[in-house]
Amino acid sequence: MENKVELPPHLRWPRQNYCGCNCNQNPAPAERRHGLAPGTLEILPELALNFIYGFIPVPPVSVVAPLACAAARRPKAGDTADRISSLTDDILRRIVSRLPAKDGARTAALSSRWTGVWCSAPLVLVDAHFLPLRGEEGVRPPRRGALSRAVTNAFSAALAAHPGPFSFVSLTCAFLQAAAADRAVLARWFTLLATKGVKELVFVNRPWPVPGLRLPAALFSCASLRRLWLGAWVFPDTTKLPRGVSFPNLQELALGAIVMEDRDFEFLLAACPVLEVLSVIGSLERSHGRLASHSLKLAQFCMCMFQELTVVSTPCLERLFIWRCCWTQRRSPKVKIGHVPKLNMLGYLEPGVQILEIGNTVIKSGTSPSPRTTVPSVKILALHLHFNIRNEVKMLPSFLRCFPNAETLCIESKETLEPTGALNKKFWKETAPIECIQSHLKMLVLREFQGEQSELDFLMFVAENARVLEKMVLVMKQGYAAEREVAARFKALDSARWASGDSKLKALVARYPEFGGTLLATKGVEELVFVNRPWPVRGLRLPTALFSCPSLRRLWLGAWMFPDTATLPRGSALPNLQELVLACVGMEDRDLDFVLAASPVLETLTIVADQQELRARLASHSLRCAHLCFSCLEEVAAVDTPILERLVIQRCWTGCRIGRKLGARVKIGNAPKLSTLGYLEPGVHVLEIGNTVIKPGTKVSPNTTVPSVRMLALQLHFKVRNEVKMLPSFLRCFPNVETLCVQSEVTHEPSGNLNSKFWKETGPIESVQSHLKTVVVREFQGEQSELDFLMYIAENARELKDLVLILKLGRLCLFYIIYGNSSLRFVCLISPGKLDWQQIISFSALNVHTLRKKLVKTLER
Repeated sequence: MENKVELPPHLRWPRQNYCGCNCNQNPAPAERRHGLAPGTLEILPELALNFIYGFIPVPPVSVVAPLACAAARRPKAGDTADRISSLTDDILRRIVSRLPAKDGARTAALSSRWTGVWCSAPLVLVDAHFLPLRGEEGVRPPRRGALSRAVTNAFSAALAAHPGPFSFVSLTCAFLQAAAADRAVLARWFTLLATKGVKELVFVNRPWPVPGLRLPAALFSCASLRRLWLGAWVFPDTTKLPRGVSFPNLQELALGAIVMEDRDFEFLLAACPVLEVLSVIGSLERSHGRLASHSLKLAQFCMCMFQELTVVSTPCLERLFIWRCCWTQRRSPKVKIGHVPKLNMLGYLEPGVQILEIGNTVIKSGTSPSPRTTVPSVKILALHLHFNIRNEVKMLPSFLRCFPNAETLCIESKETLEPTGALNKKFWKETAPIECIQSHLKMLVLREFQGEQSELDFLMFVAENARVLEKMVLVMKQGYAAEREVAARFKALDSARWASGDSKLKALVARYPEFGGTLLATKGVEELVFVNRPWPVRGLRLPTALFSCPSLRRLWLGAWMFPDTATLPRGSALPNLQELVLACVGMEDRDLDFVLAASPVLETLTIVADQQELRARLASHSLRCAHLCFSCLEEVAAVDTPILERLVIQRCWTGCRIGRKLGARVKIGNAPKLSTLGYLEPGVHVLEIGNTVIKPGTKVSPNTTVPSVRMLALQLHFKVRNEVKMLPSFLRCFPNVETLCVQSEVTHEPSGNLNSKFWKETGPIESVQSHLKTVVVREFQGEQSELDFLMYIAENARELKDLVLILKLGRLCLFYIIYGNSSLRFVCLISPGKLDWQQIISFSALNVHTLRKKLVKTLER
């Protein structure tokens, strides 16, 4: 019988140590094992990085591994024999190879014999082992600095001192930038790794792929590599590589948050003639993934952005796993299956969302099965499905017919926020026979079962047609239907005419431990951080005992379902709460209203990654700062906030339920002390002041302005006509703004620029003319539309003192202050590279010739 390759444990998802099993590997969290520092990033990069670091293998040696000293007997009195010296060199080399690099090097101080042992032992080199110990593991440096440089220098010294070979090398604590010194370090490292025979390499940059800093081409000189994990890098430009470069021995490859082109991915597969395991996590470029490999057996894609995933020719491929991939919104994603004669496991497909193409035939509703439209080798099939979306359920039979020999079917039932109409029993009764269900299906697992009638109809179809079914397992979601109703439906299903004989039904309901809210309340907790893992569990709410903690002053909640405040007793309150943070918390509008009313001294409110399409109505006589970011919000309204000073709205949209990002409504009512407001998105957000919706040409009046705002932040696509057209109207609503920050967004689908004539015909804007002192443009791209706006500012802002441009040219490394006249300071943050000098701003108040001259001179130097 042919040996099948198993997916390595560190590449399985969910990870075993996340599932609660007794794992014998290093129990320290990935953040400490690998020096992860995602906390300094925004929420989405942090999520991706945590995911990537979860896949990195645990080093084979540890600095905290317990020694079995207790098992060793104490020597008898007078017994001074040196038993270690009697061991052979081969045994000593094995001992040293199981020590961290710094401990192994220390053995050389014992004697000249030990020096030879260390130099001839295969070395495990992990940069995190050079960190200072505090508790279980080394605490990684949070940012680039003296500690990170010391670790990098120690790693470089060890790499240079040992002659090799290196059985395992892990570098995850470095902060490398697009600078000549760092590029030289990279080149030196890979030259040494290639010449000294590295076999397993983990190489992750921090905190994110740096534009302009590519992995060196010397990576392809590491011919001895068998396993390779790369994270947070820009891949080498494979068109510039010499012919014949390859990884002749590479068997396992993992790419996490790698920026690469389609051609690079294809080149990489072609350059790995014995590659068996491929894992791609968190790709940062929309791509067409084409799998063509005669050795590949396992392929896994998680949290990637694909326009199309094509399995061209993979004669040995056994498992293809696609999980939580973000497809482009311009068209439906396509999964194309070509030559895969040994494909045994496939998932997760999404009927009605993905376009499935087998051979050259696109599978549609009603497609007749034939040898050209089926993959008979698949035995395990996994699907994602919204049972209350008509088109998805309608495509389900067609997808199932494509895999006639499937024996195990796993379906994850997705929650449907906006149903499009369920298909009733009649649909399934009229459905033609499906071969895999009738003749081969032995096990059906329905995860996240919600008790909906549409789910029961499908299960009834399977029960009445699956003749060889051995087990039907339902993993229920809590909180979706009344227990009596679910029990009645189970009874109907259990008593159905099962084609396989008696009922095979098994239902599982997850149980969770109770929250010790009563104990916390009685023991006077003042600051509480309470985060569930890994995500809010539908049906598992925080208990109402949370509101029995009157001593709380600061509260952080993460990944929870909020208590149903409609069931709370009257008078429930958090009388001393001053700061509240809600991250990934599921809650209704009424719950947020209740919390604000129940927190009479609340000063700071932060909502991060809410997914419930909230209407955030801020009504509080104590609130001073409100921060809402990365959330699905229909409306943000400062209804009655007499002392609110700062309102920050960042990356918030509505329309998330239908897969589109639309502008939320931002309404400002009673906020007399509001001084900082952002990030508004002209043309995207609907701005309402008082009861007036701001439109192009809205006349300025006391009812349409917020005179208290001194600092205003905007996000703008300068190449989207409607957004730029709304900009003057937004600026007129804040007549006393002194600091304006504009983040220029990249425009993938321009809708036409407004030329300089638009700004010349724009009437006076009071804030620009009379109050504006500082303008900051972030992610400046040098587009003509940006220059037209800046020219308008320069020609009209009489009080302007500082103009700051942060160019979108990679990592910032040069800082200039150039005085054009006595009243205006121009600050330009740039990075070295190929600059288009014609796009440097031609302000009359600036000496552009001097600017250009100084920049060119510095870059040449």
